[in-house]
Formats: sequence, C-alpha cells, structure tokens
Amino acid sequence: MNELHTPGEIAELFGVDPQTLRNWCREFLKELSVHANPGTGNHRRFDSHDLSIIALIAQMRKDGLTYEDIHASLSNGQRGEVPSRLELAISRNPTEIITRMESKMIDLQTRLADLLDEHEALIKERDDLRVDRALLARREIELKAAQEEIARLNREIGRLEGKGQG
Repeated sequence: MNELHTPGEIAELFGVDPQTLRNWCREFLKELSVHANPGTGNHRRFDSHDLSIIALIAQMRKDGLTYEDIHASLSNGQRGEVPSRLELAISRNPTEIITRMESKMIDLQTRLADLLDEHEALIKERDDLRVDRALLARREIELKAAQEEIARLNREIGRLEGKGQG
C-alpha cells in the first residue's frame, strides 16, 4: 500500500511553508493525485507519486524557474528526487547530526572494547581449561599406573603369603 503523508510532513521535507505547498497543489492540480486536492472538508494527503512531483517543483522553484517551465517539465515526464529524512536532517542541522553520530560512535567503540575484553577473558578461560584438561589427563594416567602398581603389589603380597603358609 502506498503511504500517505500529511501537508506538514511534506512542507518540512521540502523546506517550504504550508501555504506555499497549498499554492503548488492548486497550480499543479492536474499532475497531483486526488488526495493532494481532496476538496472541501477533506484533509490533503500526498503519495509517493505526489512526492516526486513536489520534489521537482521545489527544486525548479529554488532554481528560479517559472510555473510554466515546471508544467513543461512535468508534461515531459520529468520528476524530482525525493530527499530522505536523513538527508533532510543533515541539511537542516548538520552539527546536531554530527554530534549524535559521534556520540553513537563513542558508544559503539565502548561496546567494542567491552566485547574485546570479554573475548580475551574467554580465550584465557578456554586456555586454562585446556591446561586443566591436560593436567587431568596426566593425573588419570598416573592414577591408572598407581592402580596397576597396587594390583601388582596385591598379587605379589598374595603370592608371598601363599609361600609363607606353605
């Protein structure tokens, strides 16, 4: 479904007064959708098709061209580039956007440092477990050897006791 936008959103997006937008809607009635000129008692709304037309109107007016020039361009199928909300924000207040982005970057750098520390701790823990496993394996070998020695000694004791009784 095609998203509809309010006059306030469109006026802000293109940096024009709402009255200017209303004037453009009347002037370019034939090019815009029925939502852009809904009639008495209804609210104006703009779809993506309207946005591309208004983008062209805004740019051409900014360049000093007349309504006649704009009508001719629209008749030839020309449409404007609709700015993104980020482009709009940057064009209106670049310092604030830069400050926000720098703050976000600092947050991400901090998070990255925390993750790297955690990664190093996990590697150390893994290595410690490997050492513990190796030590455990050696102890198991020693235990088995000790058990075998005990079994051998028990056999020897049994043999010696058998000799002593006989």
